Amino acid sequence: MTTLLAIDASPRYEHSTSRKLTSLFVEKWQAAHPDGEVIRRDLIKTNLPFVDLPWIGGAFMAEILFVRNATRWLRLKG
Repeated sequence: MTTLLAIDASPRYEHSTSRKLTSLFVEKWQAAHPDGEVIRRDLIKTNLPFVDLPWIGGAFMAEILFVRNATRWLRLKG
């Protein structure tokens, strides 16, 4: 079975050109793949956490630096 992931990300909803194009594409794709599955995700309606600079720094920090920073943070809290 073929699967299509359709992602909407415009806050303009019915005024959004990208949402209209996505809907048109999904419609045509479904016609070409009648047994296919469509998974739709709307990033505006999904409560996504904000990715900020501290998050990026923590996510890509070398493990040794992470341990040092966590240890320092725990010392400050204790």
